Amino acid sequence: MFPLLFILKVAFIIYVFFSIIWVLLLRLLGQYFHETKKYKSYLFARWMQGFFIATTLLGVLLWFDVTVLEPNWIQIRKVTIEDERFSSGLQDLKIVQIADLHIEKIGKREKQLIKKVNDLKADVIVTNGDFVNGVEGWDLAIEVLSQLKAKYGVYTILGNTDYYFINEGVAQVDLEKIGVTLLRHSNLRLDFEGGGSFWLVGLSDKYGLLGQYNDRKYIDWAFKGVPRNEAKVLLIHDPEHALIDTIADYDPQLILAGDTHGGQVGISFIRQFSTYANRTPYMAGLFDIKGMPMYVNRGIGMKTLNIRFLCRPEITVLTLKKKGF
Repeated sequence: MFPLLFILKVAFIIYVFFSIIWVLLLRLLGQYFHETKKYKSYLFARWMQGFFIATTLLGVLLWFDVTVLEPNWIQIRKVTIEDERFSSGLQDLKIVQIADLHIEKIGKREKQLIKKVNDLKADVIVTNGDFVNGVEGWDLAIEVLSQLKAKYGVYTILGNTDYYFINEGVAQVDLEKIGVTLLRHSNLRLDFEGGGSFWLVGLSDKYGLLGQYNDRKYIDWAFKGVPRNEAKVLLIHDPEHALIDTIADYDPQLILAGDTHGGQVGISFIRQFSTYANRTPYMAGLFDIKGMPMYVNRGIGMKTLNIRFLCRPEITVLTLKKKGF
């Protein structure tokens, strides 16, 4: 993900090693200068000793933050989307979005995810795929997903990494067994108490990618039977797929995406050193795509390099509000 950061990691280890040596040497030099009454040299040696100790401690704290603290510190973000096609009956609905679990084990982060999501008492849970980093993660992903509870169900698409390791048919069967609905290129209408409803449309990454390469039939299939004048929420994996002209033709009132992990580093200058992390301008947050709102979730897990810096994992709570109501 970040070749530069790998180099920095190695450089930091080397720096810490030599810093310890320098601190010990400077301590000895400081004693020598003090005994020989060379006070200016003594003060300089003490200053340099403090510098190496301080920078090493700061480096250790930074490394703890990016590898331990932030990757396991899940943030809950609340987002409200307004549109005249959202009925007033939807505004009390709680939609929870998660993305990019990239599970390698069920550890502190995954347990925290389950608890935080269930504590929200969601009406609907949607996910944007990329559950695994390898084939061994699929059973773990199923175990985590099976513990997520929502009043009106859990709905998902598949991400690009899922297709690397998991057969789509197997994924659909396994998800159905735990009550999770997989939308490959399809839709369904969700009706709620109080009269609110919207169409949930899913376009798994494989079919969004085909759409990018002008095979648009899967997008047509995804929206098949959905009335144009009714509220629609579209799940995609890669935010770049929102740029496909055919999607704009169907005019969804909200597009939900993932894939980016927010770049895993929240400083755009650093992300520029990696074409992987800097592959889209739609890194995280709310965007306007051809008049359609798109929210890009920062994801839960990580890929390639297991770090996060100023880019915590995210659970998004979405509210759909009738414009002007």
